[in-house]
Amino acid sequence: WGYDDAPDRQLVFPGDFPQRDEPLPKFLDDPTAAKFMAGLATDPNKRRRLIVELLARTGMRASELGALESDAMVTVGDTRWLRIPVGKLHNDRYVPLHPLLVDLITEWQQIRPPSRSGRLIERDDGQPFDRRTVHRYVAAVATRAGVGHVHPHQLRHACATHLLDAGADLRMIQELLGHASLSTTQRYTHVSVDHIM
Repeated sequence: WGYDDAPDRQLVFPGDFPQRDEPLPKFLDDPTAAKFMAGLATDPNKRRRLIVELLARTGMRASELGALESDAMVTVGDTRWLRIPVGKLHNDRYVPLHPLLVDLITEWQQIRPPSRSGRLIERDDGQPFDRRTVHRYVAAVATRAGVGHVHPHQLRHACATHLLDAGADLRMIQELLGHASLSTTQRYTHVSVDHIM
């Protein structure tokens, strides 16, 4: 310290400072989402459209998309479901499919070349899609739609937020997104703890 009555020890420690709140996840608001989905509906690349529609309408992670198997679409009762393989919770989860996704998956299975990897969607070299390529696909759709930069995880946040706005139960959203903790779902959907009760 350089003076006679200097303190004997350090007065402030890093743990004395309060932690910053985590920033809320970014999502697409309604007008931006509508513009993005309208641009996606006219995308001429069928594989890109299927990939981005799956992300936007199921809330799955980009890494989960590459792991979807050819038989991922299953029928339970009268409803079509998408089986998303083992994720962070170490078990498969099932997400109900929008009729548009059923049509897109069925069409894709009819026009694609035979799968070399057993995956629903694979690159031209037979390898599963990586997150970087999925990111490029989403960015291409956003550019084409004129909505600026969109990241694949924003589609996940938007899916959760729009489900909540439509009145979906928070625990159901937790199951659909595959969150281990309800507090994670609560943060993603921008709601207060009051909505959990």
